[in-house]
Amino acid sequence: LWNNLYHLRWKDIEAPQTRTQMKELVDKPWQELFIHRYRLESNWKHGRCVSQTLEGHRGIVTCLNFQEKVLATGCQDRIVRVWDLEEKKCMYQLDDHVGAIECLQLDLKQNRLISGSRDCTIKIWNVDTGELIATLDDHAGWVTCLQFDSSKLISGSGDNTVKIWDLNTGICVHTLRGHKKFVSALQFSGKQLVTGSRDRTIKIWDTNTGASVNTLKKHTSIVECLRFHGDTLVSGGDDKTLEVWSLNTGQCQ
Repeated sequence: LWNNLYHLRWKDIEAPQTRTQMKELVDKPWQELFIHRYRLESNWKHGRCVSQTLEGHRGIVTCLNFQEKVLATGCQDRIVRVWDLEEKKCMYQLDDHVGAIECLQLDLKQNRLISGSRDCTIKIWNVDTGELIATLDDHAGWVTCLQFDSSKLISGSGDNTVKIWDLNTGICVHTLRGHKKFVSALQFSGKQLVTGSRDRTIKIWDTNTGASVNTLKKHTSIVECLRFHGDTLVSGGDDKTLEVWSLNTGQCQ
């Protein structure tokens, strides 16, 4: 009964392809899942929430990332804090940077936290222990944005470059040059990388070769943020506009 009710209300579950997937689907606690999702949607719709305050930083909080019950935050006080969201307390702080924290990413499956700072370095940490694993220091300007997956890390900087790193060795394998000003945003998926800059342009790159594929020009001021999914890229700028692009054609839609 609850299985059918769930599927009638929410049609976002893919059909099982194997016997194992079929068994997993049948064995799910459908009543519990239905009630949980219904309450969640209702709370969002009516603006019901519980506010909690985490205190400890001594400056402007510049970035954050969380997974499950673990939250990582970066601050202009030069410290990264790792919080237990269930206990509402700071588990430990990472204070090896000597400049304000600009960006970070957390991945519990890899047990990695990576932070970028105005001290021009990237630091890789063990999430469980808080131990510093490595420091990457090839950038000559602030590290402003970063993203990593299981094998590579990509970082953007105030030195106008984007660097692609091998996470296994800590070696920079490509330095991408083409932006004329501060790199302000980036995202990659597979071999496709998109970067935004204070030079008002968006660039598309091939992460395997480091080659520039295309340059998108429409914004009249700094490109502050971007996000893509499939063929669609959306960018936001200081010119107060959002631009929607096709990555395949490079045209603004």
